[in-house]
Amino acid sequence: LQDIIIQETEASLDGKMDEKERKSLEEQTEQAKKAKELNISKGEIVLELPKSYWEEVSDYNPVKTARNLTCPILILQGERDYHVTMVDYEMLIKGLTGKDNVCFILYSDFNHLFMAVPGTGKATPADMYIPGHVAPIVIDNVAEWVNNQK
Repeated sequence: LQDIIIQETEASLDGKMDEKERKSLEEQTEQAKKAKELNISKGEIVLELPKSYWEEVSDYNPVKTARNLTCPILILQGERDYHVTMVDYEMLIKGLTGKDNVCFILYSDFNHLFMAVPGTGKATPADMYIPGHVAPIVIDNVAEWVNNQK
């Protein structure tokens, strides 16, 4: 999570970093490092969250958690998502392949909100502000998956 915070901050930059953006990125990086190393004093707030939160997420392993679930699992991924990347998706596929309770669906043109966004490559934070709706195919896929559960 701490690494994602830095990636998202960098993604929000337009490639031409001014002094204010550089300083903000440095501060975010330092805060994320503190969170990752749990170098947080009692009562200190890091990235708007208390130490107890960072302690909890430092031990969280989504693949291990999902492997231990016996209920049906549907994992949807937008290939252009910059929040949850293809690296994350591939980690889930690798860790959960062979489990018969898991279904994966990848959408090539969709962002984190399951909306098609113009362009290629990862979407950007600005794309999140383009008005739109979840793509009908996503709704159809979820409905079909739910209806197929026993």
